[in-house]
Amino acid sequence: HTYDEVIMGLHSHLGLSHTAATDLATYVDRKGRGILRQGTEQECLTAQTNINKSLRHSPLGVKIFHTAIVNHQSCAIYLLNFLKELAEKSEGFCRLLAMVMIEPSLSSNNQCLLDRYFLTDNSLWIEARLGWSRLIMSSIFKDFEYKKQLAVVLCKNYPRLAKNFLMDTHHHDVCAINLTVQLFTVPSLCRMLVSERGVLEQIINTLNDIVAQFINNDQKCLNLHSKDYKHERIAYILYDLRYVLRNRPDVWTDQLRSRSLDAVKVFLQLLASMENMDAVRRQYGSHIE
Repeated sequence: HTYDEVIMGLHSHLGLSHTAATDLATYVDRKGRGILRQGTEQECLTAQTNINKSLRHSPLGVKIFHTAIVNHQSCAIYLLNFLKELAEKSEGFCRLLAMVMIEPSLSSNNQCLLDRYFLTDNSLWIEARLGWSRLIMSSIFKDFEYKKQLAVVLCKNYPRLAKNFLMDTHHHDVCAINLTVQLFTVPSLCRMLVSERGVLEQIINTLNDIVAQFINNDQKCLNLHSKDYKHERIAYILYDLRYVLRNRPDVWTDQLRSRSLDAVKVFLQLLASMENMDAVRRQYGSHIE
């Protein structure tokens, strides 16, 4: 929607003044969500219906929550900011916080807190996502050993993060997958991820899985003209691949060489799907004046 459409909908169907509607639309754009109506469930249902009357072609994402849930979420945002401030002031607390986020939990199928954040990132709004990102930057990124563990956790969850990003509506710099810019550009981390975690093969396999649905069944090649093919978002996966490939190792170990060859084999599968893609065919035949 355009700003004007949203503002007009808020003004016409919720009874807000033009100034209040503009302020609310601006707040939602910055924070990711805002409160349209507080009242009984029926009053909220009516407001939900009314706001989308003028936006039927592309309705707003309006959800109804119990007040207690909204209060808990607001408290969680406050806690994220509070923990970030503590981590910036205390080195000891910073290390403790990083350990808590990285340590696997037996009660959560050996998943750590970061695993659960990566798996649910696409369900969060902008303010919550930025809160998590800043907390990670102010704690885990200050210790290289914990930063290595973060890179391992992100690599493990990369396929899910990339596929969630394709379905997302938020910008790349808000999503959790944006952490790859900070991790895949560090040479020592890249070499570790390539040799020990097969990150090159992981990224290319993810790309193959995503583009598989766009392979033309008749010609057995990619069809990039599909309306569902999201060029700009898929390009970010190629950027991640480029980050890793830029960090060429000085010494090639057997493990590094083996992992790289595995990645090349997978990459050849991707190239095979590009054969005859957007082919230019010569048209010929008889012409009669």
